[in-house]
Amino acid sequence: MAYAEVRTRESAAERMPPTAPARDPAGMMNALTTSSRDTRSGRALPVLLGIGAVGFAAASTIHFGLPLGPLTVPFPGARIPEAVLAVLLGASAIYVAARGPAGRWLALAAVLISLLAVGFGLTVTLPAALWGDVVYHLAAAAVLIVTAVVAIRS
Repeated sequence: MAYAEVRTRESAAERMPPTAPARDPAGMMNALTTSSRDTRSGRALPVLLGIGAVGFAAASTIHFGLPLGPLTVPFPGARIPEAVLAVLLGASAIYVAARGPAGRWLALAAVLISLLAVGFGLTVTLPAALWGDVVYHLAAAAVLIVTAVVAIRS
């Protein structure tokens, strides 16, 4: 008799349909069901934004004429724009890390503005053959492009 009861319970359990993943009231996936790729890209975006912010802050410091190691290259036209971009990327990194609403769109806007500024910087440094600055602008563009891809995919 005990065998029949166990068998009946197993059959009932086998017939139950799978349940849908739990959702929060806004319709977003529960944090427990989020894929690891989403979690990794969620952490990568503020880190990449922070790297961009530090890079622009360092360039602004150098262009203000303050010594940063062996580098000191005063360039008045770039100091303020690079400082503004450093603040913009830094603020968006903090906002994305705090998981603010529409954070990835803010990050994408900050990155696109920075890419436009880097493109303008290249139009100034290439004709003047300032090769150190050209390399910096190309490296900054590469980091910003990767950041934009991460922002779009997250």
